[in-house]
Amino acid sequence: MEYTCTYCRKPFNINPAEAAGAVIDYTFGKKTHNFKCDNCGKDNALTKAQYEALKDAAENPTPVAGAGSKPVAQPVAKPSTQPSPLMGFAKRTAVVKVHSLHVRKDHSTKAETMAGLTMGEKVTVLSTWSDGKNTWAEIGPERWSAMVYNGDTLMEFED
Repeated sequence: MEYTCTYCRKPFNINPAEAAGAVIDYTFGKKTHNFKCDNCGKDNALTKAQYEALKDAAENPTPVAGAGSKPVAQPVAKPSTQPSPLMGFAKRTAVVKVHSLHVRKDHSTKAETMAGLTMGEKVTVLSTWSDGKNTWAEIGPERWSAMVYNGDTLMEFED
């Protein structure tokens, strides 16, 4: 899926991991999701309606008379500089899908490892956080574990 950056006005591709993170965010009531431009590195915040319009345009392109390429959807995006935590999140249960998984002090691989999880282990997710590429689950105070990292699903919601 292609989107034109609000800042540099250059098109960039939204990768599948970013799209999966957006769907998770929107499902749990987050108002916007940030997609990082590959060209300038700035975050482009899209609402659920804007994302769905972009997805629909990508799946059902409308040919433009005299043009040899498919059109690029241009929803209006509100600028954002920081990913924001999910608001109004209902607690859910997630299951670890990998052999082992770090539990960290913050939503970063550079954060201190506080504990570990193993395949099949169930955790209660208090909130999620995404930078547009990776999605993290808060499972306790200063306890975060990656749900989607570098395109790999590490934990999935049970329901």
